[in-house]
Amino acid sequence: MARATIIIPFKDAASTIEDCLESVSRQTEADFEALFIDDGSTDASPAIVAEAARKDSRICLLANPGAGLVSALNSGIQKASAEALIRMDADDIMHPARLELQLEHLRSVDISSCQVALIGSAGAGMKEYIRWQNSLLSESQIRAHRYVECPVLHPTIAFRASLLPQNGMLYSEGPFPEDYELVLRWINLGCSIQKVPETLLQHRCHDRQLSRLDPRYNRSAFHELRKRFLRDDTWLQNRLQEKPAVVWGASRQSRRRFEDHFPGLQPAYFVDIKPSLLAAHRMSVGCARLSSERASPNAGPGQIAGEGQQPWTMPGVRSPEQLFADASRPFVLVYVNSRGARPIIESALDKNAYSAGEDYICIG
Repeated sequence: MARATIIIPFKDAASTIEDCLESVSRQTEADFEALFIDDGSTDASPAIVAEAARKDSRICLLANPGAGLVSALNSGIQKASAEALIRMDADDIMHPARLELQLEHLRSVDISSCQVALIGSAGAGMKEYIRWQNSLLSESQIRAHRYVECPVLHPTIAFRASLLPQNGMLYSEGPFPEDYELVLRWINLGCSIQKVPETLLQHRCHDRQLSRLDPRYNRSAFHELRKRFLRDDTWLQNRLQEKPAVVWGASRQSRRRFEDHFPGLQPAYFVDIKPSLLAAHRMSVGCARLSSERASPNAGPGQIAGEGQQPWTMPGVRSPEQLFADASRPFVLVYVNSRGARPIIESALDKNAYSAGEDYICIG
């Protein structure tokens, strides 16, 4: 039995698959099998793989018995025989030491990932995503950022075969990104996941990628998937019961995302650094207080009482300094997604002894 099974689904990849095959064959860890699953190609890519398999018995060409990426992935996994499985895309290139380093890493973790270098035509958004995910190395960092975007790039994943369900159907089919769904599922099951601090994969970007064309990878699909897992996240729900919740991000957009993710949950207050939002809150509180006093002289500060209604408290907007002076040490949900702003917020939280993944999480 080989030490590792590499799972490589492909479709019409003739222009890149030879580079992929070469990088697989050059691995310093030679004890592997590479399963290339053809998902209905109409170009020369199956013939290229077949020729490589004729020369190298470790390479195997399989046909997807179904249709689509999820089917191809699951069918390859069902054929795997090794104790470790490695994901790879047919348009990417492995570092020669990738298998060796990630197999060693799997001695201490359930799921191993690595850092990535981009090749091809990457846009600004993809470059920022790779910079961000490359910065998440430890398990606590990955867990704390799992609801921003997928914290690991799918073709970097290596995992123990013991994580497989009995029927081998690891990936779920649906209107969502299958890789992100799997990573969220693994993390919420308590699987350990870390990155090797080495660039072991060159990830190719091009206009034919599913992530650019398929609606399962659009912004709405990511949002709906996050929402489902946030509501089913037992650890997070328990955290929100143990401590008051505070939302960092008082803009209309941040509030709407929070309300959609956590319907019925009222935060203790919002946190923001924008003077305009703080000033607007002070003005609204002043107006509300005046209106409240006119409607109900017995209403307390910050409460609004209407005829026949119980008073309720409006969540306020406070500064970061007020948050860090709060003796209750609330749990912080960071909803700021502006490029460059989130790292500043996280740095401030870290400096004030807020631990990522324990005292706060970031949400996209």
